Amino acid sequence: MANFGWSYPAGCRSTPYDEPAGPCDVCGQDVDSDACICPECPECGGCGDSRCYVPGKCGLVRSPEQLQARADAEAAWKAEADAERLAFELDPPETW
Repeated sequence: MANFGWSYPAGCRSTPYDEPAGPCDVCGQDVDSDACICPECPECGGCGDSRCYVPGKCGLVRSPEQLQARADAEAAWKAEADAERLAFELDPPETW
């Protein structure tokens, strides 16, 4: 087992910084796989930060491609949640 430092608990195999970033706040695409289509903010340098799109902040405006990508991502998330719910209903925890 690798030693990551004295302050990590026993059995810790990675740092908290190694966790996946998750979906983009704006377009909903995976940030780690370069699927995010959001531009870098000219003001703060962030990418995919929904705060940059708030009027009066950095001045970015969502593009039609970002809106469509977000809608597609939300539809996929809903379909995944529905499939999980259906699987749970067909095989409830009592029968596991």
